[in-house]
Amino acid sequence: MLKKFFLNETFIFILILLNAVTLFLQCMHESSRLLLFFDTGFLFCFLIEMFFRLREMGWRGYWSDSWSRFDGTVTLLSSLSLLHFFAFLGFPISLESLILLRVFRVFRFFRILRFIPAMDSIIRGTKRAIQSSYVIVLAFFVIAFIVSLISCTLYRQTSPEYFENPIRSFYTIFRIFTIEGWYEIPNSIAASCEDGICGAATKIYFTFLLFIGGIIGMSFINSIIVDAMVSDNTEALESKISTLETKIDHLTRLLLLSENSLKAFQERFPAAQEDEGDRNDPEDLEPEGAAVDPSVLIHSGDTREQRGTVLPRSSETADTSVRE
Repeated sequence: MLKKFFLNETFIFILILLNAVTLFLQCMHESSRLLLFFDTGFLFCFLIEMFFRLREMGWRGYWSDSWSRFDGTVTLLSSLSLLHFFAFLGFPISLESLILLRVFRVFRFFRILRFIPAMDSIIRGTKRAIQSSYVIVLAFFVIAFIVSLISCTLYRQTSPEYFENPIRSFYTIFRIFTIEGWYEIPNSIAASCEDGICGAATKIYFTFLLFIGGIIGMSFINSIIVDAMVSDNTEALESKISTLETKIDHLTRLLLLSENSLKAFQERFPAAQEDEGDRNDPEDLEPEGAAVDPSVLIHSGDTREQRGTVLPRSSETADTSVRE
């Protein structure tokens, strides 16, 4: 009975939600023993669930499944927060360790990700986005690093709050590339310049950086990521188009084969083709009610057909034919 509960996805989902509420309340009431006991109880529930799943799936089957491996890793990491419980009971643990252990408790809430609909598709799209854009992102960071070194050299003395060292300069350039306060930085530098030419050149320089890095660069990266995320639909359409092309090629081959067979038949039996054409000759079709002269015969191969000259339709001609 207990195993049935802990292997039920709905039950585990409810436990995760209740644990999330407990963590939220603990941030508001850090010294509450009741909330700490509830949080520890939820952790033991997740450890029991992990135990039953290991027995059900086996050690190798559990760790080979991606979601089970994710759940197990999160549960083991969050189990370090048990030391926080022991500290509450009076065991000597430093304050820094307690803060770190509280962070580990939050990892349990990540387990709710596997209950999100189409999460597998989102993960696959994220992997494709990383694979297709990591070179562009790397190039973007290299350009930002080079620009930050140039800016640090130019404005270290003028504006040390933004370009005092390469690290601070890189952060400032990244802010400009993300269009975050891009106009405040050049205005501040221009205000500290002694002449107007320096201020104007500074504004032109940072405007150029904004256009290259913020508008073109970031938009290009976003377009690559979005295209990779929605490529599932594109792949489905491409598969359907490929299937249609295969069917069309097959029908084309059948049509060409039929035409070649017909040509070969016509070349092998030309007499039959001529006979068929003679039979369908509109001049040989006898009008309704016309008389035929039986004296005219045409031979074609082994077939003898009676052909006649169409005579004028009159009562005298019809009587003469009957007497003969």
